[in-house]
Amino acid sequence: MTTTTPAKRRAASRSRAGHTTAEAARPAPEAQQDEAETLATTGAPNPYALASLVAGRRIDWDGATDARGVLEDVFDLPYTEIIGSAESPLFYGSTFRGGRATRKRPAAPPTRGADDTDDREDTTPDVSRARTLADILAALGQKSPADVPVRGATLTRDGVFAEIGRTGDTASRYAKLFDLRVLDVLFPREPGYHPPGFSWQDTGRFYNETTEFFDPVQGQVADCYFIAAMSSVAWAKPFTIADRTRATAAAQDSFTHQVSFFGGSGGYGSGGWGAVEVSDRVLVASGGSTSYYAHSSEGGEIWPAVYEKAFAKWRFGTGDDFPSIPDLAWGDTVAACVSLTGGSGYYRGHSGMTDAQLLTLVKAHSSGGRTTTPMVCWSYGAGSPEAIRAANEAGVVASHAYSVLGWMRRYEWVPRLRLEVEIPRVIPEWHLPGPDPVLVRDLVAGATLDELTRVRVDLPSEVFQRYELRPVDYVIVRNPWGSTPGTGPSTTTGDFRARDVSWWRDVPLGANGVFAMEVGAFRRYFAGTGGAD
Repeated sequence: MTTTTPAKRRAASRSRAGHTTAEAARPAPEAQQDEAETLATTGAPNPYALASLVAGRRIDWDGATDARGVLEDVFDLPYTEIIGSAESPLFYGSTFRGGRATRKRPAAPPTRGADDTDDREDTTPDVSRARTLADILAALGQKSPADVPVRGATLTRDGVFAEIGRTGDTASRYAKLFDLRVLDVLFPREPGYHPPGFSWQDTGRFYNETTEFFDPVQGQVADCYFIAAMSSVAWAKPFTIADRTRATAAAQDSFTHQVSFFGGSGGYGSGGWGAVEVSDRVLVASGGSTSYYAHSSEGGEIWPAVYEKAFAKWRFGTGDDFPSIPDLAWGDTVAACVSLTGGSGYYRGHSGMTDAQLLTLVKAHSSGGRTTTPMVCWSYGAGSPEAIRAANEAGVVASHAYSVLGWMRRYEWVPRLRLEVEIPRVIPEWHLPGPDPVLVRDLVAGATLDELTRVRVDLPSEVFQRYELRPVDYVIVRNPWGSTPGTGPSTTTGDFRARDVSWWRDVPLGANGVFAMEVGAFRRYFAGTGGAD
């Protein structure tokens, strides 16, 4: 376990030079901690919001037939590299060392002269005439094969089919994406945050009816740790987030919200409760009504944006109503849960746990399948082998915080002899007899245990020689982007049914960023789980 001084326990604050260092914010001293503490610092912004910022216009992601394809076109990278690589544009300006990240404003790209043209800026290598590997290397501007990454290779009858990755200096490749306008939005220089192309406006009500776990949606700021914590608190402790207001003048729209955080002014992790006051004005793009920053999935509702603004004001000790929200980038999601609730924080690293121990941990903080105290998890650091594997195999974003909503058990057909790490979800394509043969896999998909018992007499005996019904346990997770759930054979579909205090709620899997991941895969693909009791 890493030893830290009290000074290091304070959250990194914004300097006037626009430089921030991400230190893992700590919960109260009595919190239970282990080696996972050094991994709990996360900072992956929402790539869809970031892509809209880079493009200079709001992209209609809901209307896009291939949203990931659009994302790849904007950043000119495969999706798995966007969510898993340390060289991803999501982490532009961040440097990783020893599990920690340092964030600093990159140098501004060179100013284009009057005679510069788009043709001169086009640096796409021409490999159409390449006949040898040396020709490809020359087109890519590389001299040594060791400098050229290979994303994948397949041995064919005629040779090797390989996909060669992008080469060259990352900073120069991103210079066109992160122009001065974008840098001024993401890396502000002066106190009082008034980014170009944005304005502080009152765009709606604090909430429409109540705070819900699916309301908070992260924006272009790398504060996933706080958005995930808000979602977890709204789910597990629904009375915690409340609207406390007071009038500031006679006009009907003259009032402020008082928001309290645990830890004292100017930092989180120690001390008592502190309160800040903020107005209803949140940041929106010119001509728009929805924030590129934190916002609600429900139209006309602004409580996630108000809380994000209040958190920035409290964490940085800002005196005005315009805190530098981008400087919230990188933080500790467990400490954020503590800040919102005043509870006792705990961290559990997955590397030292078995599947059963991890499931027991989630169950211990749940009732009726639903977490009753705020619970979060975090992924491995960008660029690490574990993060790359998680991105490729399960769509898990590197250096990212997620909400943990609970757990569930299903009975599924699994091999009698488990020879693979992942559990197959579909049995082979046996057909039932009849005028219109039905695939067995179609028959059992989504069936209940009672239904499967009734149909068992019609299934080929070979099915029961090789497969059997077993309980499979899942952990329910939400991506604070409000989209992009985990994928792959370790996830499942349908609904997550949980006891929501006094009624049973059915939460659709695959919507609003919510997904169910088999507990063994959850242990492998995520670095740790924690929360606030």
